[in-house]
Amino acid sequence: MLWLTLFATAAAFLEPGRDLTPQERTLARVLLRVHNDAALKASYYAWLLDLYRGDEADLQATLSKDDVLLAEHLEEWMMEEASIGVDGSGRFLIDVLDPMTRTIIENDDLILYHHTNSTILPTVSELGLIVNLKRRHNPTEMNSGAGVYLTTEGSGCAPQGYMNAATRKRGGSPATLEVVTRVSDLQVDPDDTDLGVGRRQFVTPWVAPEAIVNLHEWVAPVRKAGELGPNTPLMENDGVKVKYRVRTISNAISVSVYYGRKKIGGMNAFVEMYPEQNACGSDVWNLLERYPQVEKDTGRPRWVPSDGVPRTNTRALQVFKAFITDETKHNLGIGKAMYVAMMDEWFKMVGPFLFMPMSCGGASGTSSDAQRVWASLTREFPSSGDVVAVLKRP
Repeated sequence: MLWLTLFATAAAFLEPGRDLTPQERTLARVLLRVHNDAALKASYYAWLLDLYRGDEADLQATLSKDDVLLAEHLEEWMMEEASIGVDGSGRFLIDVLDPMTRTIIENDDLILYHHTNSTILPTVSELGLIVNLKRRHNPTEMNSGAGVYLTTEGSGCAPQGYMNAATRKRGGSPATLEVVTRVSDLQVDPDDTDLGVGRRQFVTPWVAPEAIVNLHEWVAPVRKAGELGPNTPLMENDGVKVKYRVRTISNAISVSVYYGRKKIGGMNAFVEMYPEQNACGSDVWNLLERYPQVEKDTGRPRWVPSDGVPRTNTRALQVFKAFITDETKHNLGIGKAMYVAMMDEWFKMVGPFLFMPMSCGGASGTSSDAQRVWASLTREFPSSGDVVAVLKRP
C-alpha cells in the first residue's frame, strides 16, 4: 500500500499543470526511481519505518495525507544513506559516484568543482575549461593530462592542494569553479584510482563556458603602504616590538604573535557554516536583522531543508583556540590586539562578518583571560550576547 502512495505522489508531482520548483521536480523523478528499484525501495522503506518507530499504520496514514512530506523524507534519506543533496536549481550534489548514487541521479544535472588559480579566468570565460595539451604530451606521474579534472569536493585538504599547486605555477589567487555536468560526460580520473580521493575525482573532455555556474575566488588581501599586515608591529612594550604573522586559506585563518623574536602566543579560527544553528543562534538572528550586510548576497533565496528551518548565507568566523604562553605578557593588551588583527585580516578577505567565540560551538574550557578579552570586544564592537559583528576594519 505504501508503494502505491509513493508512486501516486511522484505521478502527482510530475503532472504538467503542477507548479513545481526545480528542486521538487528533481525529487519527484527520484521518487519514481526509488519506486522502480527494489534495492532502493527496501532501503527507503526501512529508513521510513525506523523514522516512525516501526508503526507502519502511522507511517501509511501520515504519508497518504501529505505528499510533500514524503518528498521531504526522501531528501533526508538521500543525505543520510548516500550523502546526496539537491540544490535550489534541482541539481545533485554528491560525495562519491557509487552504484546507489548512479541509480538515484541517473543522468540528471550534478555539480562538480574545478580547483585552479585566477589567472585562467579570462580564458575560461571565453573558451570554457579545456584539456592541457602540453601536459597530455608531457605527462607526469601525478598528472597525465587525461582531461579537465573535476571533483565532488568543494573544499578540504585535496582541493586546497590543487589550488596551491596552480598558484605556485601560474601566480594569481586560488579559485574554485562550480561546473554543471552529467555522469555520461565523466570518466574516472586515471591518475588517482589507487587513492582515496580517486572515488571523488573525474575527467571530462571539455567544460563549456555556460556550464560554469559559479566562481569562488579566494582573494588574498592587498595591503597599501602602512597598513597592518604580516610581521607588522601591533604595539611596543618596554621598547620591544610585538608583531604578528598571519596565514589565511579559504575557510580558516591563523595568527602567531611574537615578542621581539620569541613566539609567545597565537590563535586560529575557522569559517562557521550556518552559524544560526549553533549555541549562539538567537544572537546570530538578532545581528542579521540589525546588520543584513553580514549575509552574502547569492542572488538565490535561503536554503530551506526538510526541517523547515531556513539556512542563511551568513559570513561567520569561529575561534578554535587562542593563547598567550608567556604569563609575564598577560594584561598588556597583547591578547586583544591579536584578536583585532585577526578581525582586520578576515574583514579584508570577506567583508562584513560575524565573529564568534569557542563557546558558540559548544566548546568549554575558555580561560578567564580570554573571557575578559572577548567581553571587551563585545563592548567595543556591535554585538549580541557573545557574537560580535565586524562591519568595518577595526
